[in-house]
Amino acid sequence: MSFATQLKKSSQIGLVALSLAGAGGLALSAGQAQALSLDNLLGQTITVGDKTISDITLTGFAPTSSQTIDFSIASGAWVVSTSFAPNQSLTSNISANLSYKITINDPTKIFSRIQIQGDDTTINGGSTTQTVSSTGVTGLLVSNNGTSVGPQSFSSDVNVINVSSSFSTSGGATFNNISQKFTQKDVPTTSAVPGPLPLVGLGAAFGMSRRLRRRIATNG
Repeated sequence: MSFATQLKKSSQIGLVALSLAGAGGLALSAGQAQALSLDNLLGQTITVGDKTISDITLTGFAPTSSQTIDFSIASGAWVVSTSFAPNQSLTSNISANLSYKITINDPTKIFSRIQIQGDDTTINGGSTTQTVSSTGVTGLLVSNNGTSVGPQSFSSDVNVINVSSSFSTSGGATFNNISQKFTQKDVPTTSAVPGPLPLVGLGAAFGMSRRLRRRIATNG
């Protein structure tokens, strides 16, 4: 299954969760997916599986209750999809930023790789850009006109990351959604370091050394 198909499915699952929320915008859990409306992010968290998203902030435009941030598991990866559709897309000439923190609650796991993509419609020669930075990732991931970028490995062992996604449209282009995808791996096991020789072993070694010296002295 392609990354684009996974994103579409995860977005649909998240919107199902949102439809269960009723007024207020806080979604109920729908199995391995949850969603929040973008106009009600303050102080909210999303937990799916062993991961929690918190400290969610959105700046640069005024969202509606139909626009959502969805957090779901798709084919063993965790996908954060910010959906500006189906009721409307993010209109042209917008420059905005979404930031959040993801915590792995399982102490035996750390982040492995990150991948980004945008589902966008470019009109009249316009363009869209998504630029993502994250704790533990060297450099920036930049997606132009919805291209898939990555996966890129994390350069350090981290289980808590701060993610910043800056996105913009120009020249009549619109965004339908932007997405970041994460995978995880086991915490590396440390190599066993030989311990000190037990006292019993030390005593035996010293005793053998004394007997050897006596034998040498007797033979001399």
